[in-house]
Parts: sequence; C-alpha cells; structure tokens
Amino acid sequence: MKTKRVFLIVLDSFGVGELPDAAKYGDCGSDTFGAVSRSEYLDVPNMRSLGLFNIDGVSPKGAVESPRGAFGRAAERSAGKDTTTGHWEIAGVVSEKPMPTFPDGFPQYAIDEFSLLTGRGVLCNKPYSGTQVILDYGRQHMETGDLIVYTSADSVFQIAAHEDIVPLEELYGICRKARGMLKDELAVGRVIARPFKGEYPNFYRTSGRHDFSLEPTGETMLDRLKASGFDVISVGKINDIFASRGVTDHRGINKNNADGMERTLELQKEDFSGLCFVNLVDFDMLYGHRNDIEGYAKALTAFDTWLPSFLQKLGDEDMLFITADHGFLYTYSPLTEGDKLGKDAISGKVYEIGRRYSLTEPSAAAEYLMPVQLDGEIGGTPVKGYTPFDSTRIRVSGGGENYVHGGISLQELVVPVISFKNLRSTSKKYVEVSNAELKLLSESRKVSNLLFSLDFYQRQPVGEKIQPCTYYIYMTDDEGVVISDRQTVIADRTSTNASERVFRVRLNLKAGAYDKNKIYRLVIANDTDVPEEAEFHIDIAFADDFGFDL
Repeated sequence: MKTKRVFLIVLDSFGVGELPDAAKYGDCGSDTFGAVSRSEYLDVPNMRSLGLFNIDGVSPKGAVESPRGAFGRAAERSAGKDTTTGHWEIAGVVSEKPMPTFPDGFPQYAIDEFSLLTGRGVLCNKPYSGTQVILDYGRQHMETGDLIVYTSADSVFQIAAHEDIVPLEELYGICRKARGMLKDELAVGRVIARPFKGEYPNFYRTSGRHDFSLEPTGETMLDRLKASGFDVISVGKINDIFASRGVTDHRGINKNNADGMERTLELQKEDFSGLCFVNLVDFDMLYGHRNDIEGYAKALTAFDTWLPSFLQKLGDEDMLFITADHGFLYTYSPLTEGDKLGKDAISGKVYEIGRRYSLTEPSAAAEYLMPVQLDGEIGGTPVKGYTPFDSTRIRVSGGGENYVHGGISLQELVVPVISFKNLRSTSKKYVEVSNAELKLLSESRKVSNLLFSLDFYQRQPVGEKIQPCTYYIYMTDDEGVVISDRQTVIADRTSTNASERVFRVRLNLKAGAYDKNKIYRLVIANDTDVPEEAEFHIDIAFADDFGFDL
C-alpha cells in the first residue's frame, strides 16, 4: 500500500533507557520513561495501545496483548546526546565527533570578540538554568544593557535579553552574528535567543525563542525528499535544527506543546505529499531541564489525551511515527543514602558544589569522583572539576530524591519508535476480528452526587468474529485530568439476549469543587481502540469527602 503522507512527531528528550556502554559515560541507570512512570500523573492508555509498554527492555510494566502499532527501540550511533545530534541522526546524518560543550563557560577571547561584534558587554558566561539566570542577572542587564550569555550541558551558546532592552529582531541579529563567529573549536550546535519580559523578581521567558543551528554535515532525509519533489513541512523548532535546509514549508515556532499539537491536527486537513516533521519541545525545555518529573508526566498525559483526535483522522495513505531525539539521566528507583557522597569525599578547597559536580582547587583530590579536565580559569582562579560516576550524586540540601541530572554525560541515548498505519479491509494483512463494543446506555448526562452509577451495554455477543475486550471507565475534566476512580468492565458475554449484556458501573468522583457550567467527560477506553467520550455536567451543591449532598 502506497504511503502519501508521513507524520513524524518527536517527543523531545523522551528516552527509554541506557545503552550497553552506559558505564563508560557515567550513564548507568538512565531511564526517563521509567522515572516518569513513577508519577501518579502519568496516564497514557493510547500510547500503551500502540505498543509503548511492549517495547523490549523498557522498565514500566503494562504490555498489551495486541498492540495497534509497530514498536521498538533505537540506539543512537552519533557521538553526541543533544537535540541537534539526535534530530540529524533521525534524518540520516551520524555525527562522528561530539559538538563542543563549555562546562566552565566560553573562553575569554570568544566573549571579547562577541562584545566587539555586538557593542554590548556580557554577563554570566557560565552553565546556568534558563529561568535562574534571568532572575540572577536580569536586573543588572536592564540597568546596563549587557547581554546575558550562558550555556548548559548541551552544545549551546544562549543569549538572554529583556524585550524592552533588546527588541526581538535586534536579539535575532545578535544571534546571527554569534552563529557566524562560533567556528572550529567554538562551533556549538545551536545559538539560542532567549527573550524575556517582566520586572524583577517576576521575570518570565517569552515564546520568542529562536534557535540558530549549524547546517547538517551531510545529506539528510529532508534534503533528499525536497530534491525529489516532496513536501517537507516543519512544525516547531525543526526548521531551526536543520538551519532551514531541506524544509519546503515552515509553520512557525510552537508557543507550547498544545500549540504544536493543534498545528499538526490542522495539517491533517491539508492535501500534501511528503513529510510533516514535528518537534514538541516542552518535555525537554520545561520539564527535563528543570528536573520536573511530575510536569513531564502531565505533559505526556496531555499528548496521549490529544492522540485519539489525530489517529481518528489518519487516512489509508498516512503513516505516523512517534519517537524522541535523546533522553535525560533520571533514575527509575529512588536514591538511597548509599547513592550519595558527602562533601568530605573531597580533600582540599571546594569553590562550588552541586548534586552532580564540584569545582575545586587544582590540588584537591576525590577518590569516588571522576575528574573533568577544565582549561583556563574562573574569575582568575585556577580550578579543577569533578563529577560523580553513574547515578551517584553529591549530598546537598534540597529536594530531588528520585532523580539525578547532569554530570559528565547528561543524557541517555535510547529512544522509542512507534509507528501506526491504518489498513484497508482489502489488504492481505487485514483480519476482520473486532472487539466487543461497550456503549453508554444511561441517557442522563448530569451528575449530582460524588457517588453515582451508569449502565453500559455490550453491543455484540462474543463469537467467531467478536473477541472479548477489557474496558476502563473513568471521568476527566476539560483538560484531561482524571477526576474519578477507574472501574473495569470485561465485555465477554456470549448471550444473544441483549438484556444479559448490560453492566452497571459505580463511579466515585474525587472530593472537591465542580463547576456546573463546565464540560466534564466520561471516558470508555480499552487497550486497542480509540477511547470514546461522552460529555457530562456535574452539579453538586456541596459535597463532603463521603459523597453526600449537604
């Protein structure tokens, strides 16, 4: 069967485990999917039905008997673990050498040249959290006009500026100058514009982020498709990652994941022939880099909630791929005290210390830490760097008991690959066996008590071409957050008497306030089909924890 349109969606940083050589890079235990699966907010029945939990070697349990999609793991061959390297390899370019990183900031000669090119001073010049750096340096930036330059564990040169001080187009122009300057040993994968607004201490980053990438070092899938006359449509930062090369139609930078998903849904309505390449960056930018496992889980749940609306509209000549470009170093199991090192593991003067690094005087020693070669000085002071092996971390005050982030090697390299394609009934691979359908029988669409019952009807008796099916019944709010317990119905009745195929299900809403003017949804889901939803109103005058109307 001919494929006309391919939708390739990258869940940025959604890795599914370590590679066999993880110990060489201090990556033992890396498992983004495993770590996120521990969150109570993770609810991904649609990706589960496509085969996500069936992938060989993934730690979360929950494989389905008959996955709807093809599935597997892909191990990167490139010597690099960032967004650019991952996307290039997805498109067929293997990077033999890692892009340069700057754990102690950029060399002074590079900063001097940058200042000369822009006519502005520079603040920070260190690895930094993007939200923290504008809090720490934003006020000084607004007073002086100096640019905030910082990096991370990735190969990036990031420039933050307040939009009232440096308008967006001027910031983009500054980034282009930096991109042209950063060559050879300074050739980072991306120069990133990081605009922000607000007043101290309430600065916030805006959606004007723009990436200025290196051009791919070889011919990519995008190049070949374009040269062959196919459409190559980019959604999100795909166009930036490939430096616009091979892209025939760029649909803009996403404001957030929801915006990217909406753009992708709109593209389904268009008649094109070729590739729609989508990046959803919130997983990486908002949650991965901030060690926010709960936020990551909610973002995956939101994507999974959106997925049925996309799958329903896939045509016979459409193909969907869901994958990732890299992962994050998270531990699946909670850390114990034995996984932590005290500061006394370092002999000598310590200038700065964190969970996954320490900066010390050159003569310092640390028996259980890995030395990191640092060239140059920090503020005129010679330094030596150390980072923990594997998932060990240095004991410091604060939260984060269930993850490790950073170190000598930031990210894991195994990513999931899920593909899905509809089959015509005339296909040789088509087998006409259907699940027993479960439909809502109750006519009322109003809930007036935390405890309530609904009737459901198994439409067909189980027989030769109708197989039993397990359904999960629950309620959600308009954002897809589950607001009730989950009940299970096994539709396996064989009776031809319709009245004997009726199920009564009792649901219990979570205690809390409900808006009678809002739409809530009853979800009827199984492991293979697109979930069905029915709209409800909840009108409870006042509810206590026991479900009584008071």
